[in-house]
Amino acid sequence: MLTFLLSTLAGATIGSSYVLLRTPRSGRENQAFILDFIETTKINAEHVSEQAFELEQSLNNLTTEVQNIQEYFIPDLLEIVDNFKTEADSSKRRIQDEIHEINRELDQYKS
Repeated sequence: MLTFLLSTLAGATIGSSYVLLRTPRSGRENQAFILDFIETTKINAEHVSEQAFELEQSLNNLTTEVQNIQEYFIPDLLEIVDNFKTEADSSKRRIQDEIHEINRELDQYKS
């Protein structure tokens, strides 16, 4: 973020220097232009700084929410999965027993 801010300021400085050298304005007009440019750049830098702070706060909030999910939601989800697995294992054993019984009956029928 700091690199972006520095790049923006450097670009603005280079661009304004070029404009000052290529403009047909008088010295007083250039001074007024420079003062206005400095004030605008200062306001823009403050705005970028505020936006960076808000982004940092949002990232902190997101981190807190992810930690809450890890702490509360995931254990509950794992418990549900374990319960489902236990129920599925019971059903699986019952189905396997029925298959064995059917196979046994088929073997008796063939004999």
